[in-house]
Amino acid sequence: WGVETGAGTGISVLRFRSPTSAWALGFNSTYSKRELANDNELTIQNHEVRLGLRGYANPEARTRPIRGISAIVGYEDVSVTSAGWSFGGALELGAVHFFSRHVSLGGTIDLQATYASGETTDLLTGGTEDVSVIQARAGFRMLAAVYF
Repeated sequence: WGVETGAGTGISVLRFRSPTSAWALGFNSTYSKRELANDNELTIQNHEVRLGLRGYANPEARTRPIRGISAIVGYEDVSVTSAGWSFGGALELGAVHFFSRHVSLGGTIDLQATYASGETTDLLTGGTEDVSVIQARAGFRMLAAVYF
């Protein structure tokens, strides 16, 4: 077992199937609030759950390449304009360095593709309409993990 976190990555629980393979279940949540003109507020909430499989190469080496694939489900609520669900997947490629059997630091390049759908509000008319968006993102994640 292991627990992993990093800047902007939320928290993940790792369940090792073997020395070279682990299930990963992760959760990330963000909340921001901003004051707008005329005493209005803008709040943005974003919640995401990931379930995937990660592979570790060279289980005897201190520095190990990793690669993974995961499914993503998310929900976003923007207070004045929209709310909706997203579904997709992610690939990760990177490496981790084990300082001991119980502690590692590393980083990955994360590639995501998601489909989001929901309702948006037209600020001029007040009417609502359905919206669908396909997004592709690439990012870098720093990871710190503790293993049991």
